[in-house]
Amino acid sequence: MNEPTAWSHIKRMFSVIAAATIAFLLFVWLTAPPEWNYDLTFWHDRDALKRLAAQPMVYGGIESLSSSKRNISCKSCHEDVTKTVRRRKHKQVSCEACHGPLLDHVQDDAKVAAARIDESTWDCLNCHEPFINRPIEFPQFELTDNFNKHQEYEGGEFEPGTTCNKCHRAHDPTT
Repeated sequence: MNEPTAWSHIKRMFSVIAAATIAFLLFVWLTAPPEWNYDLTFWHDRDALKRLAAQPMVYGGIESLSSSKRNISCKSCHEDVTKTVRRRKHKQVSCEACHGPLLDHVQDDAKVAAARIDESTWDCLNCHEPFINRPIEFPQFELTDNFNKHQEYEGGEFEPGTTCNKCHRAHDPTT
């Protein structure tokens, strides 16, 4: 029996790497859709964006960046609320950001369920929790550190579990 050499180990290692590479490429070739782009600079499904664009819209979304045209799908039934929001600090926020997907509330122009109204602090902190990527002038609130400062500023006594909507209204947070 021959003693293994350093070269025999290296040859075996390259053989395993080559076999794994061939197995991977074979797997990709067998499972990739026919419209897959194999150009190494753009590895993607060429028709994915066309298929996504062809799907029906299931969220109300923001139809326009103009605040007068924002949340049009909600405005048809909730015109008074959308007028209030359009003039206030949350005018850039889609209704779905707080109330959930339109599809859960309305389908085929008929109400199928009540809109989600989450009155917990979590919904507010979803946008107002401090993150490094938010502008410094953006209203940020950290529940643990700023709670005592906020309590002094607002001049009120807060009990554990107090939610933001005790003092602030979501559609008009300035009041």
